[in-house]
Amino acid sequence: MTLAMWIGGRARRRAGWAIAGVAAGLAAGTKYTLGVVVVYLVVLLLQGGDRRARFLALGGGALLAFLLVLAPAGHPLQFVDGFRFLAQRSAWDYGLPIGFVYHPTVSLPNGLGLGVYALSLAGIGVALWRRQGSDLALLAMLAAYLLLVGFSREVFLRYALPVLPALCLLAGGALRPAVVRRLPYAAIAALAALLLAPSALTSIEGDLLLAATDTRVEAAFWLLTNVAPGSELVVQNYWGEPFYDQEAIRTRPLHPLYLAGDPLPDGFQLGRFSDRYVINRPGESSCYQVYESGPPWQSPPPPVPAGAKVVASFTPYAGAPPPNAVYDPLDAFYLPLAGFGSIQRPGPSIVITEGCAAQ
Repeated sequence: MTLAMWIGGRARRRAGWAIAGVAAGLAAGTKYTLGVVVVYLVVLLLQGGDRRARFLALGGGALLAFLLVLAPAGHPLQFVDGFRFLAQRSAWDYGLPIGFVYHPTVSLPNGLGLGVYALSLAGIGVALWRRQGSDLALLAMLAAYLLLVGFSREVFLRYALPVLPALCLLAGGALRPAVVRRLPYAAIAALAALLLAPSALTSIEGDLLLAATDTRVEAAFWLLTNVAPGSELVVQNYWGEPFYDQEAIRTRPLHPLYLAGDPLPDGFQLGRFSDRYVINRPGESSCYQVYESGPPWQSPPPPVPAGAKVVASFTPYAGAPPPNAVYDPLDAFYLPLAGFGSIQRPGPSIVITEGCAAQ
């Protein structure tokens, strides 16, 4: 998407617009919502001459690249079904504000960081004031994407990703007047660094946390070390499941769109496939119960029945849970987007007890 914007901003001939279209088609074929970059390209294109020929070059390049990306999949009907499925889900009521409200107030401030978000908002103001060709193209693309996701209550934080390139360019544009007026470059760089630093630190900290061992993996290794083969594991929620087996795949099938025909990916579990234990099948003499927090927030350890024999526990944070952690309410996967605080690793809080209550 960024490549399409870079090429489109420099295209002067039909060949340049065709290459920009190829980049846009590759973007849309990889993640279809990135196709909104075509709006940026079309607004730029309309500001020059030879519009018809350039538009055909842009559209032809985009369509060809888009189809080439999809061709290896060989499932055009399933692709259409996927659009239908997502359109239906977008109408569900998740008890959250619509995208017009949620993304500008939650997704973007936390995803970009307050400093970068403030700079990008200032950049929007500068763009509205200048109204140059590239400004209008960026604003049009932002408006088009907000219209695409704004009416839905399915507000995954990742749905805000396609506006990242435009907002970063607008943030840079907010600093441009200071450069044009020949203010000291050192002062401009210091201001930019000050605004960017919190976002950079959050990104680094998030990467470090993602690289840490998940509590579900810790629980799985504990079970492999301490629990005999053939034992039963009772797991209340698959989000915290350290293992899954063929029975789990059979009894909890995925939506047909997600099925690959292989039992391992079709399990769609967050744990590891196991033929060492059985999962949620009463009757085994040796039984262990796995309790987990969430999903998908890293809540305090879940309560266990009175008198239960706790044999192991794993928590993702030191001390108390961080009070300011910001999770994706629909898709957190046990790691916040911001406000890490005392968090040391991904995963739920897990408690393992020996002996299982009546099932």
